[in-house]
Amino acid sequence: YQADLVLLDDVRSCAVGEVWKRGEPVSEMEKHSVKSAAFENTIRAAIPDAASAFEGPTGNVHVIGVLPGKIITTRSVEKSDSVGVARLSVLERYGHSRPPANGYVRGFGANFSGAIAASVGHDSHNLIVVGQNTTDMQAAARHLAQVGGGFVVVKDGKVLASLDLPFGGLMSTQGLKHVETRLKDLRAASRAIHCELAEPFLQLAFLSLPVIPSLKLTDKGLVDVDQFKIISVAA
Repeated sequence: YQADLVLLDDVRSCAVGEVWKRGEPVSEMEKHSVKSAAFENTIRAAIPDAASAFEGPTGNVHVIGVLPGKIITTRSVEKSDSVGVARLSVLERYGHSRPPANGYVRGFGANFSGAIAASVGHDSHNLIVVGQNTTDMQAAARHLAQVGGGFVVVKDGKVLASLDLPFGGLMSTQGLKHVETRLKDLRAASRAIHCELAEPFLQLAFLSLPVIPSLKLTDKGLVDVDQFKIISVAA
């Protein structure tokens, strides 16, 4: 055994007191940056040249309902252009060149505009983007592909805020203060485009996890988790 240990000061709050790695206190370990070409520029998604590739079926559609602070979702059948219904797309990021899987989601706000995208999407960590128009969604996905992953908020084709996560599309190579500042900027930008969710990126990360009820969107389509099968977005 390698004596990788975490000592909690308080079991109820899980406040971490001390950490050991292979028997050595982490606080005394020499800090160094991790560089590995194998984990850099891993976003190999084929970003469509046409924004129309992010369009889903129209008319009556199955809509994923976001519950603030929860990873489970509700479900409804609504008109695709109903107030408060936003577009949702998942784009495979591992180089298989599949087109986006497109669906719809409710919960980001009645006046939500622009687009929000992330490369953190449990468990497959494909690109996931939510927006009201496909042009901003395309711009958001393209930005993440260019920087190697992360979080981004886009409005009118312009990046309002972003956090690059180039290490596997999941982690930053910058310090804690940098990450904290960028996350605050992202939250502010999300509010600026009228997103009503307090933690939009956390909620977005679980909208592609197809083992949590009730509806989720993966790169292969809309998953009815209750029936554990892929269903048509059109209702």
